[in-house]
Amino acid sequence: MTRPWLTENLGRTGGTFTPSPTDFVVEEIPQYEASGEGDHLYLRVEKIGLTTRSLVDRAARIFDVSERDVGYAGLKDKNATTTQTLSVLGAQPEDAPRFEGEGIRVLEAKRHRNKLKVGHLAGNRFRATIRNVGDDAAELATTIMEHLSDHGMANFYGDQRFGADGNNVERARQVLQKGPRAAGSRWKAKFLVSALQSHLFNTYLEERMRLGQHNTVRSGDMMVKVDSGGPFVCDDPDVDQGRYDAFEISISGPIFGLKMRRPTEGSTPAQWEEAIMAQAELTLDDFQKVRKFASGTRRPLRAPVTDVKVDAIEDRLDVQFTLRSGSYATVLLDELIKPEPSSDPS
Repeated sequence: MTRPWLTENLGRTGGTFTPSPTDFVVEEIPQYEASGEGDHLYLRVEKIGLTTRSLVDRAARIFDVSERDVGYAGLKDKNATTTQTLSVLGAQPEDAPRFEGEGIRVLEAKRHRNKLKVGHLAGNRFRATIRNVGDDAAELATTIMEHLSDHGMANFYGDQRFGADGNNVERARQVLQKGPRAAGSRWKAKFLVSALQSHLFNTYLEERMRLGQHNTVRSGDMMVKVDSGGPFVCDDPDVDQGRYDAFEISISGPIFGLKMRRPTEGSTPAQWEEAIMAQAELTLDDFQKVRKFASGTRRPLRAPVTDVKVDAIEDRLDVQFTLRSGSYATVLLDELIKPEPSSDPS
């Protein structure tokens, strides 16, 4: 079964997108600028063909600090040209050039008072190239992008969340049953359980889309404010539907965990969430052994799309757009391409 599309009636560009340093460029948008004072050195770097984890490892080695003393706002793709910021406790600005190497260029080095943490990020600016498109692809892409800019995109987690072999979800079940040691490290355990939580969220969003309820506010829904992310329960769908349509608030879906805020008991949204867990043969109690790093939260079902631009060059499209932290460029690109289901029986 293929994932439903928000813009099914607007057509598809077709073509292919393959992440690479030339076809995928990502620029991190900081939540705040370094002040110039403090114990942490903020390194804004351009990397090509490297993971964020490899940057952290290199920073710890080059500056002789623990990995815990290296911070970052978000993970960035390996198969891309990306710009992001690291923080390193105690590092000196004059030593920043030592961090450079193959695939790494330091753009700025400036002090700040606090360690950079995951989520200290306003969003990401993307440029992606879709190749092998048809003659009408630019017009179709522009129409689709304008729709997403007006209404938001489905806030699915991208396939990369689930591992190259797609088995991270099943591995996470072992962590739930046996505890973090089953993964070999706390970091790996957190990564795997997050993949499971993401899979359950995606399933919930898919079901609401198939029901035609992804943009209909229901009594008992857990809503979130678009600007602040603050959650609240909907008790007046007529009022909240107007706020939803004005893009002031969004419906949220479950990131399951023991402390996750839940829809009103007995409400239709609560029943939908319970059905997702039952289908997965899980209960919230199954998250007991990972409660310290997977306590649960809410995630908007839609994501704002801004600063859109489409350029056609021969048989390819260059598309540019900005997404908030946590939303996936590959999800938007799939909405444009609408790839055909694989015919591979495996």
